[in-house]
Amino acid sequence: DVVSVMNRLVRMPDIGLLNQTHSSFTAIPGKITELESDRYVRALKTLQEPLGSVLDDRLSQILDKDPEIRKAEETANYNLMWMTQNVLCLREIDMKRPVTAVAQLEEEGLLAIGLAGDTIEIQVYEMETDNVRHTLKNGHEKNITTIISVNKDVAISGGCDGHVALWDLQRGELLKRARCHAGFIFSALYLGDGIFATGAHDETVKVWYLNNAKTAFRQRGTCFGHVGGVWSIVALQEGEKIASCAQDGKIKVWDPEKCEASKTIKAHAEECNCLAAYKEQELISVGDDGYILSLIHI
Repeated sequence: DVVSVMNRLVRMPDIGLLNQTHSSFTAIPGKITELESDRYVRALKTLQEPLGSVLDDRLSQILDKDPEIRKAEETANYNLMWMTQNVLCLREIDMKRPVTAVAQLEEEGLLAIGLAGDTIEIQVYEMETDNVRHTLKNGHEKNITTIISVNKDVAISGGCDGHVALWDLQRGELLKRARCHAGFIFSALYLGDGIFATGAHDETVKVWYLNNAKTAFRQRGTCFGHVGGVWSIVALQEGEKIASCAQDGKIKVWDPEKCEASKTIKAHAEECNCLAAYKEQELISVGDDGYILSLIHI
């Protein structure tokens, strides 16, 4: 989703989407903010194709109504540039501490919030009651950078210490902790069927198996090929492929079973900071080369 691309654009730590309600949660220093994602409606990028051919009809209609964007298109061939103005804030939660990651959990109304400070921990937060159900500790020695939900009972986190932690959400306990990367873990995703992946500063994407009970994990393989840290990974084709982007400005598409790259795309002249799956065969990426947002057909 484009909202997750915006997360990197404005350098926010993490974002989780609520597709059912078209809202999103984003972490800013010390606060959790719920945003209405449909209000991200402005964009700018030079494109060779007409606007309607690269974006869905609903978004095209929104942009067509904006005279400033139409004027920019006519005068400078600019079509798309995502901006966060006019975003509607639905609510804020003051966490009193630096927030480093946030994710929506499988159980409705629950958030997992990574917190820094005197202790590095995850709070399982009930949105309806404003109560903390569990505080998950001892999984990380340095800041938590990413949290993903496996099911209602299990979540996974990655951190700046290179560790992956597996959590029991019902009992609020650490199930397993292991050093999985030589550098910061920047991104993680669950592919389904007990398989998840992590991307890190050590230039690798790694694929992992969960055991049947979801109480432990082991490595399935390592994807080598990037030069520089892997900033973001996303699932494609319902988890049959993984796409990654890195400091080398490249996007790679991987087979998670063989851990081999099937495609490499030089998407940006400088770092490629964030990646999002837009449609089944399309990706959106953001790079450091003038904050260009690219739409890529794979």
